[in-house]
Amino acid sequence: MDFQHIVEAINTIKAMRHPETGCPWDLKQTHQSLIKYLIEESYEYIHAIELNDKKKMEEELGDVLLQVLLHAQIAEDNNEFDLGTVAKKLSEKMIHRHPHVFKDPTLAKTPEEVVTNWEILKNKPKAEFSITEEDIYLPSLLASFKIGEKSKTINFDWTEVEDVLSKVEEELEEVKVEMMASNYQKTRE
Repeated sequence: MDFQHIVEAINTIKAMRHPETGCPWDLKQTHQSLIKYLIEESYEYIHAIELNDKKKMEEELGDVLLQVLLHAQIAEDNNEFDLGTVAKKLSEKMIHRHPHVFKDPTLAKTPEEVVTNWEILKNKPKAEFSITEEDIYLPSLLASFKIGEKSKTINFDWTEVEDVLSKVEEELEEVKVEMMASNYQKTRE
């Protein structure tokens, strides 16, 4: 790998964002205004993967990297953080979540053990079901898939439609009981 190309890319973005000689469009951008481009470029990269088109993957991954570099430069311009601190936090997180690589290889020998350890290290045991803010911001189908995967970990997953209907009816009854109790409280006040 030639790190000079990475340095050139960083310097290109710095030049595009230079307050006096930079590009007016790039200077106007914010984290919020670039959200749609980060999403778009990510999907274009995913599409290139699905096509197994290596040239397209290389091009589209460059577009994703552009978004990362732009966001890091905007943050640096605002004295918030920079690409160096982003890279440092990433390295620290990966080292922490890969003790089987960086500390003790016996901690995980299979991909399944890695996933189990990853969840524990994130302080979210698999047995705990929680929908995170990150889940909510995913595209609808991906969010529902991810929530479905989490629901399997707490046995909130059925193969028979009748079982699902039974559970929905049970939950509806609980809601009705709570509503009646709430109405009863209001009438007593």
